[in-house]
Amino acid sequence: RTRRGGLEQRRRTVLALLGAVVLLTACSLPRGAALQSEVVNEKNSEIPTFQVVPVTRANIPGIESWPASGWDGQYHWPGTSEGSSSSVIRTGDRLDVTIWDSSENSLITNPAQRYTEIKGVEVDGN
Repeated sequence: RTRRGGLEQRRRTVLALLGAVVLLTACSLPRGAALQSEVVNEKNSEIPTFQVVPVTRANIPGIESWPASGWDGQYHWPGTSEGSSSSVIRTGDRLDVTIWDSSENSLITNPAQRYTEIKGVEVDGN
């Protein structure tokens, strides 16, 4: 009876571990686009689900003749205008300038910073 109880306990442990592994592998994070290797491998597959076309100077005219595809909704850039006819910022004004720089080896920020501020810059007439 002790041996049987030990086997049952071991069996339960193994089943619990397998269940945990199945649950963890099923809960992967969602991805965006396909990986480069998936795209390249699709080109060589026996029954491809899409076409891989290299873009070169030689085939640009053919690509330009393709019909438009995809959604053509209302997400367009704002229109342009001439703006104000007078200077909004004038000579003598003082400005606080913030320069954003995410480069790791920036010349204007410390390694932990993503921006630097220059305060009280006076606008010159030139």
